[in-house]
Amino acid sequence: MVEVLLGKREVTSFAEEGTYGSFTNPTVIIKNARVEPQSSEDWQEILQAGSGVIYPTAQVGNKIRAFRLTYNPQDWRMLSFILGGSSLTDANPIYTHSYTGYDTDPVSFSLQRDIYASTHSVRKWNGCKVNTATLSWNIAGGGMTGRFVELALDCVAQDVSIATSASGSPSAASTDLFEAKHVQLTLNTSAVNELLSGTVVWENKLHDSMYADYASSGEISE
Repeated sequence: MVEVLLGKREVTSFAEEGTYGSFTNPTVIIKNARVEPQSSEDWQEILQAGSGVIYPTAQVGNKIRAFRLTYNPQDWRMLSFILGGSSLTDANPIYTHSYTGYDTDPVSFSLQRDIYASTHSVRKWNGCKVNTATLSWNIAGGGMTGRFVELALDCVAQDVSIATSASGSPSAASTDLFEAKHVQLTLNTSAVNELLSGTVVWENKLHDSMYADYASSGEISE
């Protein structure tokens, strides 16, 4: 009998990396997460010298490790991987985060997707960096997430591995998921009135491959 894997029986979690590309055991669980792997790898044929070889040889060509992560936030930890480091001002009961922005590449994180089954199916991405982020909300609801705020991240990674057991002991934040009614959009210090829906997009324009110059042939975002 084939065992069917159900999306509701999986846990997606992450952690900031101390060293780029070094997988770090996840500490934070994200809720209502959907992970869409977008990896690809091709082979480059090596032309022969006409010596009668029937089967051509090849070597690994471009290798791209990417994914799209969509979820409903209950805190703003992920914004540090999008915008840069932040400072926190406690204005109880509301916290204000001020982001400094990046002068170089964004900070990297590790992502783990653990699908529960008799034998767990686990994917572990390391060296993850956010290429594009889309924050959206709709007071009318609809779609897969209703009236919750949604954050969609298109990420590049250094590599991904497959395992049958998860790493770390991540836990979820105790706060509620953010809803569209919690959103206040302020432009030039003035709040936008009668706000029903909206989308904010950040683009870091990261390169998802290697440079042609052999002297700069480091791995992704290195």
